[in-house]
Amino acid sequence: MGTARHIFSLLLLVGVRVGVGVCVGVGVIASVGCVHSYRSEAPLSFDEISYVGTASTAVQTYRVELEDAPSRYGMTNALGISYVDLNPSGDPTVVFVHGLGAYAKWWRYQFDAFAAAGYHVVALDLPGHGGSDKPASFPYTAEAMGDVVVELLDRMGIRDPILIGHSMGGQVLLSLAIRFPTLARALVLTSPAGFEPYSERERAWFRSAYSVRLMEDASEYAVWRTYRYLSFNQWTDAFAWIIEERMRLSKSVGPFQQHLYAIIKSIWGLSQTDFVRENLGQIRAPTLIIYGEADRLIPNPYLHGGSTGAIMAYGHAHIPLSVLTPLADCGHAVQIDCSSRYNATVLAWLASARSRGSLRKGDSAIGSPGTAR
Repeated sequence: MGTARHIFSLLLLVGVRVGVGVCVGVGVIASVGCVHSYRSEAPLSFDEISYVGTASTAVQTYRVELEDAPSRYGMTNALGISYVDLNPSGDPTVVFVHGLGAYAKWWRYQFDAFAAAGYHVVALDLPGHGGSDKPASFPYTAEAMGDVVVELLDRMGIRDPILIGHSMGGQVLLSLAIRFPTLARALVLTSPAGFEPYSERERAWFRSAYSVRLMEDASEYAVWRTYRYLSFNQWTDAFAWIIEERMRLSKSVGPFQQHLYAIIKSIWGLSQTDFVRENLGQIRAPTLIIYGEADRLIPNPYLHGGSTGAIMAYGHAHIPLSVLTPLADCGHAVQIDCSSRYNATVLAWLASARSRGSLRKGDSAIGSPGTAR
């Protein structure tokens, strides 16, 4: 880990409570700012999360019970998956897959923009996240979660989608694109996990470093710093809904602990990158790799040195039809941190690829067409 990363890691340990606010270190020189505390706010259940676009209008969510994917992993019960479905008459379909600890709402700044551009917009809550079921017996690997995405597409009758994933969601889509090379007509990998190597010793560290109790006991100012510093570079008060919902969800005893357990299993799954790294050359779909140059989560700030650009360049060098696009001054959650530039860049790339005819339709028959709505 470089000196700067050591300094920032130490800064994350600094924080004080003041009245009803929370004061956090947010800069290299430990500049301090006080923000609103949500500790006293009413509890929020995962089913009560309001999925809204940039216009602040409620977005309809749906739920489907999947059976094939869970049964493949020895589960006897169906797996309930929550998802957003906008502009169903649009074409083609874009499917958004969120990252670790997030949910479909982390794509709220894309919902309206992509629907307005004529796309059918689908965004799901992965197992263990958001309004979807959180069974302890689910593996929470990239492959298992990819199987859930495939079954959802099948149930909705979606063919030849454009798949857009953030962070862990990017690793899920990388695994999918390798295992099902003709499934997607294009991939957009947003600050994707999956390119970074991990040793067996580092994987063992993941197993020992995290626990439900540790995450459950995280202070509010630790939560603020985690998001404000690690995930964002241009944090504004407009993003405070992320902190508010996280703090209120933590009062949903039972489901929140299930969510944390799913996160821990997912972290272990994220460290299993060998399959993806060794098979990137099998990806056939045109691929946009887009990331923020101020990303502080990739490479892993506690285990690895190096730069985000070098990690992303590895993926670009090994995926045949890929384009690499960094966005200056943007953090890990680039689709939120720099939503306008992100949307413009992705939509322009898709439009250009479509005009050139490079977004081919694949042989993506994955089952009998159906409907999940």
